[in-house]
Amino acid sequence: MFYNRIGNLLEAVNGNACLITDKINQFYLTGISLDGFWLFLSKEKSCLISGDLLAGQLKELLPNAEIITTQNYLKTLRTLCKETGNKTLCVNFTALSYVLGSKIGQFCKVADISQTLSELRKLKDSLEIVAIRKSCVLASKAMNFAQKSVKKSISEIELKLKIEQFLLKNNAAPAFETIVACGPNSANPHHICTTRKILPNDLVMIDIGALLGGYSSDLTRTFVFGKITQLQRTVIATVKAAKEAAAKKLKTGIKTSVIDAFARVVIEHAGFGNKFIHTTGHGLGIEVHEAPRLSANDTSTLKKNMLVTIEPGIYLPGLFGVRIEDTYLLTEQGNEVLTK
Repeated sequence: MFYNRIGNLLEAVNGNACLITDKINQFYLTGISLDGFWLFLSKEKSCLISGDLLAGQLKELLPNAEIITTQNYLKTLRTLCKETGNKTLCVNFTALSYVLGSKIGQFCKVADISQTLSELRKLKDSLEIVAIRKSCVLASKAMNFAQKSVKKSISEIELKLKIEQFLLKNNAAPAFETIVACGPNSANPHHICTTRKILPNDLVMIDIGALLGGYSSDLTRTFVFGKITQLQRTVIATVKAAKEAAAKKLKTGIKTSVIDAFARVVIEHAGFGNKFIHTTGHGLGIEVHEAPRLSANDTSTLKKNMLVTIEPGIYLPGLFGVRIEDTYLLTEQGNEVLTK
C-alpha cells in the first residue's frame, strides 16, 4: 500500500478513521484495482475487509497488508470502529449508497471526504508522474499511427478499432471511448463513431486516451484529409491560437478560471464565442477527468505537479468541428507538455 498517501489522507481528516469502498480511490491508496473489498484506515489500525473469494489474491498483491476475511463486512467494520475507538468514519459520499451510509450511521457518525480525496489526488507524486508520462508517450504514438492509417473510404469505426488495437498491443487500454469524427460529425464534441467513411477533403478529429499502468492521458488532433477551405483554415488557426494563449499562462499560482478566460477571449474575438461549448480543460490521472477544471466556475489555484489538459474547440453544426488538446505538467518553471 502507499503509506505516504494513506498518511496524507489521515492527516487531512484529523486522524479520524476512513472507509474506502470505491475502486478508483482504493487504487490510489493501495496500487491494486479489484472489485469487492473495503479499505479501512485509521491511525490505530489499517486493513482490508474481504470475502473468501478475493482474500487469496489480495494476500498475493499486498503481502504486507492485514486482511480480514469475513462474510459480514458491516459487522466487521462496526467491530473495527469499536476496537480502534473511532466514533467518526470518513467515507466518499459520491461512491456510497444511501442504504449503506444509513447502516453505518447506526453505529458511528459519518463524514464526507469526497472533496478531500479529490484535493489530494490533484497533486501527483513522482510515481504518478512517471506513469502518466508513459501514458502520454503511448497516446502520442497512437495518434501518429492513427494519422498514418487515415485513407480514403476507411470508416470512423474501422479507424477507431485500429487505434484501440494499437493500444492493446502496447499493453494499454483506451482511457475512454476513442473518438474518430469526420466531416459534419466532427461538430459533435463527444461523437460516437459510425460507419461513415472518410471522404476526400473531410475534416477529421481524433481524440485518444491511453490507460497504461492505471493512469490516463488525453490527446486530440484535427486535420483535413485533402484540400482545406478558408473557413477550416480560419477555425483551425483560431483554436490553435487559443490553446497557445492558455498554455502560455499555465503556471503555478494562477487560478484555473484565468486559463479558461485566456483561451475563451481568443475564440470570442474571432467571432466564434458561442461555438466554444465546453471548458478549456481538466485535470487527469487515474481518471481521465479529475479536478481541477479549467473553467470559469473553478477557482482552484494551479500548483506544481498538477496535471491538466488544454483543449479549446469550435463546433459548427452541419459543417465541422475543431478541437486541439494536449496534456501538461505544472512545473517550477511553468509547464511541460507531455503529449507530442
